[in-house]
Parts: sequence; C-alpha cells; structure tokens
Amino acid sequence: LKSWLSLSLSQYNPEILNILRKASVLEDNFELESFRFISNLDLEQIFETLYIFLRDQIMLAKKDSWGVKIKYQFANQALKQILYEQVPHKPDLHSKIAGFYEKRNYPQTPEGVLALAFHFSKSADYQKSFQYSQQAAENLAQKFAFDQALQHLESCLGLAQKFPAKEKTAKTAQILAQRAAVRKSMGELNLSLEDLNQILNRVLINSIRISREIAKQA
Repeated sequence: LKSWLSLSLSQYNPEILNILRKASVLEDNFELESFRFISNLDLEQIFETLYIFLRDQIMLAKKDSWGVKIKYQFANQALKQILYEQVPHKPDLHSKIAGFYEKRNYPQTPEGVLALAFHFSKSADYQKSFQYSQQAAENLAQKFAFDQALQHLESCLGLAQKFPAKEKTAKTAQILAQRAAVRKSMGELNLSLEDLNQILNRVLINSIRISREIAKQA
C-alpha cells in the first residue's frame, strides 16, 4: 500500500509535492487561511493548487457544522502520513502553526483549542501543550466526549513531569482531580476514588519531604 501511495505522488512536480508535505503538518479539517499560511502562496495560487488536490481527490472539502466555512482534509490518512514522514523540522513547523493560531481566535473556540493542543503536543513547548490539552479535555468532557477527554488528560500527566518540582506536584494533582471528575461522570466511581487517593498520597509525601527539609535547616 505504501509503495502504491508513494507512486501516486510521482505525477506531481517538486513544488506541488513540497506544498503537500507542508499541508500534511496541518490538523484534519483545516481552513483556507491555514493552508495559505503554511504554503506561503498568494490567493490565486492557493485556489489553483487546491483545485488540483480536490480534482485528484488528494484532499476533500466540506462545510463546517454551521455551514459557513469550508474545511479541508486529506482523503487518505495513509498518504498524509507518508508525506508527513518526509517533512524536516516538524516540531518547529508545528510551533509556527500554533503561534499563528494563537494570534487569531483559535483559543476562544473548542475546535481551535483542539487544534492548538494538537500542534503544541508535536512541538517542544510542553507548557503550552499542557495548557491547551487540559483546556481541550475540559471542553470535551462538557460535550460528554469522555474517552477523548481522558486521552488529553493522560497527555497532561506525562507533560506535568517536565515542570520544575513544585509545579509538577501541583499540576499533577490538578490533572488527577480533573480526571477523577471525568471518571465520576462516566460512572467509574472506583477509578475516580483512586485518583483522589493519589492526590492525598502525593500531598502527604510532599508534606513529609518539606518537614524533613525544615528539620535539616533547624
């Protein structure tokens, strides 16, 4: 399959292939402005290029849930992955896209927060990744998308370990409390209780550590 998909790309010139590679870094259901930003083409070139991709069914276009904006995505995820693997400096590119989104209205919408969480998770900025993944989890839980919310919270627990010691403890407790609430909403009361017990144990261990440090200084 991979060989066949790679062969299907051979019909395009290097310039078009480079644009496709850059587009593979974008999230699914991206907007025209995102494609324009990543490709660095003028508006006429954008429409010409998108026409080729849509004609050849490399990409698909559909209206958003409000029927207002047109969203684009790759028709074949395996093809997108092949292109993505060929992209150099991926973390920098994801960070660049996320920075572009932050300057727009993305942080104010649930869909935008998901896009920001995705791109920062692929970047080197673990702080922003934590911030938007936590926010995405909260938004998803409010929509009863509990499984997706838990995935983001699992990511946050891993990211919390990258913070300095004091922040790590606080952020881990914060995410455990959030996960406990999600699990309670799912009816998983035992797992919710386990998270709460983890918080208490961490607080107790931290208190003992602080007491020992004070005793040493006395």
